[in-house]
Amino acid sequence: MQSIRGKTHLWPYALLLAIGLIFFHKTVISGLLPFPGDLLLSEYNPWRHESYGGYAPGAVPSKFQYFDVLRELYPWRWLVIDEVKHGRLPLWNPYNFSGTPLLANYQSAALYPLNVAYFFLPFDIAWSALVLLQPILGSAFFYLFATTIGVSPWGAILGAIAFNYGSFANTWLEFNTVWHTILWLPLILWCIEKILQKSARGGRFMLLGACAIYSSATAGHPQDFIYVLGFSVVYAIARIFIRPPIAVQRVSLSRPAVTNLVLGFLGGLGLAAIQLLPTIELFGRSARVAHDYQFIITKMLVSPWQLMKIFVADFFGNPATKTYFLEDTYVDKPLSIGLMGVTLALAVILSKTRSWHRTFFFSSATAILLLTVQTPLSELFYRFPIPILSTGSPTRILSMFAMSLAVLAAIGWDTVLRDPKAFLRAGAIVSAFLALGWARAITEHIPTSQRAMVIASLVFIAGLVAGTLVPRKIRAPAITVVLTMELLFSFIKFNPFVPRSFAFPPHPLWGFMTAQKTIDRFWGYGTAFVFSNLSIPFRVFSPDGIDPLNLGFYNQLLQGSSNGKLARSFTRNTRSDVALAPGYGTDDLPQVGWRLRMLDALGVRYIIDRVENLSTAITFPPERFTTVWKQDGWTAFKNTKSAPRYFLTHDVKPYHTPAEFEALFFSPGFDPSQAVAVPAEEKLPNLFPDPTKEVRLLAYEPTRVTFYTKTASAQLLYLSDSDDGNWRATIDGTSARMIRANWTLRAVLVPAGNHTIAFTYLPRSFLLGALITGVSLLVVISMAVLSGRGIRSPR
Repeated sequence: MQSIRGKTHLWPYALLLAIGLIFFHKTVISGLLPFPGDLLLSEYNPWRHESYGGYAPGAVPSKFQYFDVLRELYPWRWLVIDEVKHGRLPLWNPYNFSGTPLLANYQSAALYPLNVAYFFLPFDIAWSALVLLQPILGSAFFYLFATTIGVSPWGAILGAIAFNYGSFANTWLEFNTVWHTILWLPLILWCIEKILQKSARGGRFMLLGACAIYSSATAGHPQDFIYVLGFSVVYAIARIFIRPPIAVQRVSLSRPAVTNLVLGFLGGLGLAAIQLLPTIELFGRSARVAHDYQFIITKMLVSPWQLMKIFVADFFGNPATKTYFLEDTYVDKPLSIGLMGVTLALAVILSKTRSWHRTFFFSSATAILLLTVQTPLSELFYRFPIPILSTGSPTRILSMFAMSLAVLAAIGWDTVLRDPKAFLRAGAIVSAFLALGWARAITEHIPTSQRAMVIASLVFIAGLVAGTLVPRKIRAPAITVVLTMELLFSFIKFNPFVPRSFAFPPHPLWGFMTAQKTIDRFWGYGTAFVFSNLSIPFRVFSPDGIDPLNLGFYNQLLQGSSNGKLARSFTRNTRSDVALAPGYGTDDLPQVGWRLRMLDALGVRYIIDRVENLSTAITFPPERFTTVWKQDGWTAFKNTKSAPRYFLTHDVKPYHTPAEFEALFFSPGFDPSQAVAVPAEEKLPNLFPDPTKEVRLLAYEPTRVTFYTKTASAQLLYLSDSDDGNWRATIDGTSARMIRANWTLRAVLVPAGNHTIAFTYLPRSFLLGALITGVSLLVVISMAVLSGRGIRSPR
């Protein structure tokens, strides 16, 4: 292993840092953000109607990548940091879905340790710094692991580059969650090795491993964390029970070593309980459903003929250059670690070298391909849904394929040093695949594939020259340059970099909405439709939302805006994106009564219009809509029949079944500004009119809403915010029963008199998770200290 204590051993880390800065030279030198602001300004309302950077409205050149960053990850992280800066726990998002869990949705990465950067830097700069930090940290961790298992420094460097800039990393880096989840894998594996090597004194590595597991668990992508954890567990079990044939590769099987391993895994999960328990609870209440079997087989798995992407990543085109011509998604099938990386991996696979790590990682890569390539075996495997994993993409495990290939590439370089002919044997295999690629590209007349083959052929020739003809002393640097340049070309092609002014810039529409200083919601009609979640950085409220873990009850309700029926089930198309039924044309808005009812009931006070809609008084009848703002083709109407966001009422309508609720809530006689539908099982007492009733909003915060009420008789206080079952009500500090109103919104029965009513959000799952996290922290620290003092368990 290369020590990191002495200066003579720092050069590999310095080189990996330099390579990271080269990949992000547009940020380091030009100050551009690794952020899809090009997509934001060219495709999304309201910005697409404005001119930015000297381009005509909607004409900002875009690579059309990272939609989820704009609509989910960036706004959620902004809200998390904003909440913490205001001294509040980031538990609830009040701006979308009429309110929804924030920390529990997992991808907000609310508890990720590296979020500390946001408290020292401007948000967009901190976001960019964390994007840049991913491959740099991942490279350092990979180098540590590779050198610990006996790989040479240059082999470890080549593997680190292949892993952290290969096609999987390349296409997910700017998500700022996915690779943060995965980059901790080599550090976890390094800790496993050190624990098994250090035996009784492995406590510090147990503690570090637990912290690495916690970091991966809180980085923001649950499925990738499951794969990181699962891969690490399999590695640890295999390392213990499958003995290497060479004595020098064997590790300790003492009781202290195994104890530290178990404590490391359990301790890491325990540390992450504060995140995991709320997420598990939300998952059970969400609209998340498994993918359809046929869709998995025909669209999500890798077709055998797509294995060409292992050698030529862009053989079928690249969506960033609008050349990808397959019907599936480019980012879900990243197979390459660079042509030179694959060549080195093949060198060790084809060699007579036998080592434990060569066998393990080759077996892992093979097993992953068997699970992700469409074959009779994989078709049989996916007939049986796997909890949680079956709701995501089966090809996400390709990150572990990338890790396995990268380790093989690292070992492969050392194999080539011992046996130069191994490189030629691997080159022969690669040549055969390149010949197949050329044959298809030419015979089927595919210009996109032909261009990709030209680039791949040039890279391969350069690699052959670097690996065979250049002087032996500089072959490693030469191969490193070839691999780096190949992956750098792909990185620059795919990933957008934009000026800081492109990151959610101000807009007159947001200026108007924030000037209202209201908790009323807004909605865009026709061409004025604003995609959900984009309003979060401006603190503007919307009934729509997108989140893989959205509340099922609310999803059911909002789908009723299209047909007056609650959704009885969820599909791949409705499980994440929840929006009011869209409207177009002159007379669509007033004619769809179900949508109007939903707009009114959810307190959507402002309806936004665009001049392209050619709206008339038929579209916006003056008896319901009044114009309150016009600018640059935008118009805001006030919906005068919108219900107040909160009110006191005696008009409670009981229902027994979903069908009864539908008939009641969507009936013409139901007035959502006065009436509230409540399950009959609530058994509320008879309430009577109170003309003197008064309610005043004292405070509205994401996790606490406070009212003052004054009534002469008992009344129902209604708030058109959703409830996931964790909101609690108090009346003058005394607990009161929460009542589910209008299917999924909040209400509480208020007695006569003057009272202070509070709705507060502090889920029990979060409190239990925090307790487990605290206990786990004490345990792992204590065990690490005891181990460090040399206290041994009896054998």
